[in-house]
Amino acid sequence: MKTASAVASSLLLCLCSPAAVAQQPPLEAFASLPAMQSPTISPDGKKLAFIAQAEAGSFVFVSDLETMAVGAAVDVSVMKPRDVTWANQDTLLLLASQTVNFGPQGRQVESFAPYGIDLAGELKIQQLLLADQRIQRNAGRTFGGIIALQGAQLLGFDRAKGLALFPRREQEGRVLYAVDAKNDRRSRIDEGTHATQGWVVDREGRPKFRVEYNAERDAFTILRRGERAWEVLLTEITELPEMNVYGLDANGELVVGVRPKDVGRLGLYIMSAETGKTERALFTHPKLDVSGVMRDPYTNLVVGAQVAGEPPVWFDGELAKHQADLNEAFAGESPRMTSWSADRTRVVLATQRPDHAPAYYLYDAKAATAKQIGSANQVLDRFKLASRAPYSYTARDGVEIPGFLTRPVGAQGATPLVVLPHGGPASLEVGGFDWLAHFLASRGYTVLQPNFRGSAGLGKAWEEAGHGEWGIGVMQHDLTDGVAALIKAGMADPERVCIVGGSYGGYAALAGAAFTPELYKCAAAIAGVADLKQMLSFEKGRTGFSSPTIAYWRRAMGVDEKNTADERLEAASPALHADKVRAPVLLIHGRDDTVVPIMQSRLMETALRGAGKSVQLVELEGEDHWLSGAKTRLETLRALDAFLAEHLAKK
Repeated sequence: MKTASAVASSLLLCLCSPAAVAQQPPLEAFASLPAMQSPTISPDGKKLAFIAQAEAGSFVFVSDLETMAVGAAVDVSVMKPRDVTWANQDTLLLLASQTVNFGPQGRQVESFAPYGIDLAGELKIQQLLLADQRIQRNAGRTFGGIIALQGAQLLGFDRAKGLALFPRREQEGRVLYAVDAKNDRRSRIDEGTHATQGWVVDREGRPKFRVEYNAERDAFTILRRGERAWEVLLTEITELPEMNVYGLDANGELVVGVRPKDVGRLGLYIMSAETGKTERALFTHPKLDVSGVMRDPYTNLVVGAQVAGEPPVWFDGELAKHQADLNEAFAGESPRMTSWSADRTRVVLATQRPDHAPAYYLYDAKAATAKQIGSANQVLDRFKLASRAPYSYTARDGVEIPGFLTRPVGAQGATPLVVLPHGGPASLEVGGFDWLAHFLASRGYTVLQPNFRGSAGLGKAWEEAGHGEWGIGVMQHDLTDGVAALIKAGMADPERVCIVGGSYGGYAALAGAAFTPELYKCAAAIAGVADLKQMLSFEKGRTGFSSPTIAYWRRAMGVDEKNTADERLEAASPALHADKVRAPVLLIHGRDDTVVPIMQSRLMETALRGAGKSVQLVELEGEDHWLSGAKTRLETLRALDAFLAEHLAKK
């Protein structure tokens, strides 16, 4: 096995991509995990920390930004690294996950945890706040969430102790701590209840608001910190809370995300700390939902907003000026600032093009220069990739369906088509690099990725148009109509169409095979849902009958206690209609999937075999719902490549 230093050398030898060539990239390049992930700059602007995934394993590297020479390397291959950031100048915070067995029945959960890395002392991983076994026994994520990382002062803690997070405790409810990321020393800041969802802290780390949701009473509550005790600011009775509480703005006012009925889109609003009413809009988009906010890691304040597929909008004048300069310098590459030094003179940014894997740059605001410091995939940088372009078509009822179309390099006329619906289903396709879509296009397939009704980000009406429309309704019709549009446009061969998807997209692939069997020559489902009733039962066992999760899924699937839920779920479950399937089916599923259990694919395999249909099930050892492992991602692509080549080959 290579050492961490050897891996670093191979990653950092050349950051300049040679001219792209018009050859077919190797399959292995698409399957590889990012060579640079989560790059983040140190407070003094001199160092860069990032996660690197390589054949030898997963590592956290710290490099000098002037020379990119590695000063520290930590092997984190025993876990799944997700994100890394600076807790202070000489301490890193790593967020990672592991699949663990939970409870007497050994049910699997994906356990997320923060780890401290002390760069000034012995290089080792210090697990935070998980020594208490009572926390380990709780289902789901093992801690509630990180509140603030780099507050200047956190209730008397200096910068060396700049981390606040709150675990769930069986006897005490949720507790907010200040934690020293070097050694796990903690100081209790506030104690909540079992219903506590989180806190909002100011730039000094003092709790100002607390958010709670009581599932038994369907009560969503925001509390404000009074002089002596917590006081109720707002209470709503709702089965499914829709308000998001994001933090404080530069004026110390509370920023919330709501969808006013007369607007129908999620926007950012200022809530009065006196009345609990939304007083004015901070940011709204004329067509799209706000998809997230950006906070300054040094002040905890909300400084910007993100809308899917568009450049960030910054409320802070200095950051807005940086963004404007970068938009001009990186036109067409969607530059996004991911981190900055404490004085904001040095910024790490990511660029993304429709025909290129993400690249990372260091922007020096004083010198007005930018230099590349890394790439997510250096192998793919050497090849000419297809362009993933916006594309819309008209559905059968006249509604325009937006999405993305990726045509093979040099394609003219009709090619074999792969319909690639996204997961969620309340997710959204946005522009830029997509490892699976670009892989499929590199193999000669046109790839359609529609934002069908039921997708998120396009307003409440668009998302709710998909409720109760799974499989046999408008969500599936939108996919079918996309195929018809491409055939009519002369871009798709009607005799060579396959549907492929993961998670909900996997369900849509199975539904396509079962409910429009004449349309597809093959179908491939990665971690797909096959039996909706069984899936709903799994969610009830995981989150509880009265949880907001169950309320969401029942609403999305179009069932409630008053209607014939069983009939609706059965009608839209592909496993119960296996006899209608004509096309060969490929099932791929991770054995450690904690979101959609592998039993869903096993049920589908059994149903198809019982009906005398062609089916192949590939079980991925040690893989989760997100194809987090390079080995299993490679196994997935090899199976998918062979399957499509066999069934979409020109006869």
